Amino acid sequence: NLKNIKQFHRYGYGNENYFGLSNNANFSSVDELGVYKNTFIWYILKYDFKKGFDWVISFLNHSVSVFNNNYKEYVEKFIIYNVKDETKKSYFGNLDLWTAGETDNNLPILLNDVIYIFKLNIIRYLESITDRELFKKFANYIKKSIYESSNNIALLSVIEIVGMYFMKELPGYALDLVSSMNLIYLDINRYVLLNPDSQMIDLRRQIFQIVGIPDNDRRYQIDNKCIKTLQTYAFESYFYLNQQQQEEYNSVLDYLYSIYVEDTYPKENLQIQKIDVRNAIISRINNQDDVIMVE
Repeated sequence: NLKNIKQFHRYGYGNENYFGLSNNANFSSVDELGVYKNTFIWYILKYDFKKGFDWVISFLNHSVSVFNNNYKEYVEKFIIYNVKDETKKSYFGNLDLWTAGETDNNLPILLNDVIYIFKLNIIRYLESITDRELFKKFANYIKKSIYESSNNIALLSVIEIVGMYFMKELPGYALDLVSSMNLIYLDINRYVLLNPDSQMIDLRRQIFQIVGIPDNDRRYQIDNKCIKTLQTYAFESYFYLNQQQQEEYNSVLDYLYSIYVEDTYPKENLQIQKIDVRNAIISRINNQDDVIMVE
């Protein structure tokens, strides 16, 4: 039945048709070159970023639409609130899509590779920009385009990674994502997957041995700055926000509080309190404001 197919799908094989892809979508699953064998994706993003950028969004939108049309029971809608415009938009997603390009065997290799290469190239482009204003302009173009053009949270995960990687340089970049409680919960699961305990590591090794696949290192290398929860990111980034950005972030929290009233949704309300810096007592440890204590 479909539930058993889903369990098999978790290990990344036989699921290409879910997304309207051919069997070649897993062609490089055990190749020693790994993600670097997908030279087409690397090429278009390096030599014509705008075309590559538009192609990636279009390709992933189509793949997720096919998946949603065929297997709606495995797809949720995540609503993101834009506090500046006071608008909401929904995106298709599940844990597999949220961890695209980060964990192995959750999606067809091609989809994972596309997202991973997409994230890495965006970070590299941003790192290469020395002009501060151009840096911000390019980063905001990426974010605006993804929010407006994408239909899925796999692409929203790009915003999360950029926000975490450049937390000081781009304060508040990914804070709109906090407006979705479902996404906050999903991201906790992401963090657990990226930080497996010894039991999970042994289980992975056993599974790979059973199916005859070498248990190599992670296919996708994640920078340590990006291995944190959305809640941790939101709390830490607050201290880099200017006054206007802090007010916008507080408006996001007030939006969540209005939905998850403590008497009715105590668990959800507690999650909001964890990232509400207004409730914290902040003490400066030194005179340079770079070391603080939060209680």
